[in-house]
Amino acid sequence: MAMVLLPRQHPRQPQPTAGRLKGKARKLAKTASNNEAPPPPSASAAGPKPKRIVSVKEFVTLAAFVAGLPDVAVPSYVANALSRVISMPKTFAERLAANGVEVKLEADDGHCFGYGSASSNGGVAEGKQHYFFGPNHHAAMLDLPSAYSDLEKYTDDLCAFIDTPLVRQITGGIHVNDALIHNAWDSLPAEWTEWWSRWPDHRLAQQDLIDSIDEDDFEIAVSPADELLQARPASLGKWLSQLKTLALARTQRTGPTVVFPEALETRMKTKKIAEVARATRLIHDMCAVRGIRRVVDMGSGQGYLSISLACLFPELQVLAIDGSESQVAGSQAFADALGIPQRRLRHMVHWIDGSSTLVDKVQDWAAGEECILVGLHACGNLSEHMIRYFATMPCMDALAVVGCCYNHIVPLSDTCPDGFPISAALRDRNVTLSPTALMTGCQAPNNWPRPDANEPSVFGRRRLYRALLEKVFHDHKIQVTSSSEDRPAWGIRKRDMANFTAFAHRAMDCLHVDAAKRPADAELQAYEKKYKDWEGRIAILWTLSVLCCKVVESVIAVDRYRYLAERQGVQDVEVVPVFDSRVSPRNLMIVATKKPQGRKCNG
Repeated sequence: MAMVLLPRQHPRQPQPTAGRLKGKARKLAKTASNNEAPPPPSASAAGPKPKRIVSVKEFVTLAAFVAGLPDVAVPSYVANALSRVISMPKTFAERLAANGVEVKLEADDGHCFGYGSASSNGGVAEGKQHYFFGPNHHAAMLDLPSAYSDLEKYTDDLCAFIDTPLVRQITGGIHVNDALIHNAWDSLPAEWTEWWSRWPDHRLAQQDLIDSIDEDDFEIAVSPADELLQARPASLGKWLSQLKTLALARTQRTGPTVVFPEALETRMKTKKIAEVARATRLIHDMCAVRGIRRVVDMGSGQGYLSISLACLFPELQVLAIDGSESQVAGSQAFADALGIPQRRLRHMVHWIDGSSTLVDKVQDWAAGEECILVGLHACGNLSEHMIRYFATMPCMDALAVVGCCYNHIVPLSDTCPDGFPISAALRDRNVTLSPTALMTGCQAPNNWPRPDANEPSVFGRRRLYRALLEKVFHDHKIQVTSSSEDRPAWGIRKRDMANFTAFAHRAMDCLHVDAAKRPADAELQAYEKKYKDWEGRIAILWTLSVLCCKVVESVIAVDRYRYLAERQGVQDVEVVPVFDSRVSPRNLMIVATKKPQGRKCNG
């Protein structure tokens, strides 16, 4: 068996389909019509790109040889290409199983051929994974989307796209809740809205949009006639293609995990077990390669990651830091129940806010040894604080952090000079993301359940009622307090969705709207009647917004990658999809290491 590795190619340019032929095409056609032999290609003409064929049985030997070379640059896109080839059989089988086809998923473990991480002596460390973080290795570049080979060009296009009027509108310029106030539907291209109006069920139109940005490219029919799908406006198709082209890859890189004893699994759900098992093994392997014995887990929460590391790998010493006393107390209690001594796992209650006081405490705990800084789903600005700590703290030699909750990111401002973006590259491009855009980065529409034509769309009606409520408040000049302390928390009960009148009464009761300002029931019923055809429009407007999720997350990941790449003491930086995005949508891990001269600790 052999793998065929093709060099990265740019997208093929469309060929003319009508009109007079020009240039080389015309010359070849003329030659053919005269039955002449075509002229031989010139020496400067670019021939077909050669294939690189490597047999699987020789690949481990090749990997060991490459890992032992001094200052070798292994493009990360090579590793990602291999991951896609290796994981495709298993991914396909899982999709078949999800659609009711009987398959043997356990047999797919045999497809997971991999290659080892580079060890300090140039050998291959035990285990199947492809991270090269040996002291002599230098990561080549960010694993760019396949259409790009230049980071500057990719960054330019990515930042330009999120600054287009359409993207600005759907990610905050006109919030979906204000769609009726500002008639957001008519602000979209007319050919798009006309096409969507022809769908028999707006949920099918939504699903078509969502499938268009799916990384797996699986063709799943949605039910309307093929003629309707083929009539999609070319401008819409181009826009959806841009969304997909600009998004960083989310396909999980294959790699080993750990097997937890039952005592560790009891506190975790299936999703968390998979995440912690993968992260634990990756972090341990990085420690083994780099000769690290100390791990600092910031934002440790309930201690899933830190306890797993301390329990499974007694040679490691772990410092778990979190700002919540209750979370730390729960983690400490579980560690005590497992019999983990404090010399292997120490807990610390401290807010992770970028302050120097935390730096001093971590440096004291490190006692002159090198550490790896880790975080599993570090919320909002916590990831950025961690990245800065890694770059500036002398004892930090490696970093592995997965971000989440991008809606909690604080933008750059006069009062927050350390806010987003953090890299000079994106600040120079004047990149900004609205709160709505940051919220879209938390979405995962490709993981939403597919619509059931036999079930009514409660989600769509709830969205419509929310927009209707905003319209009523606007028309009747009803002001609601904006103080987060005074704003009540209220949930939607099943009976509140019976009609818009019931929904509005529930909302106005919870918001303490003055009875004298409330519109009569007849007015509320008139609103629902007037805008009854807007349910599909509101749903599609919301879907357009969340379709930008992968592009928004890519902007955030590129910002963090470029910040680290701009630091002189940093040696390797990668953005690695470590989890199955179908289970864990926030799966991009920022992984970095320092140069030898940049990781000297204070004694």
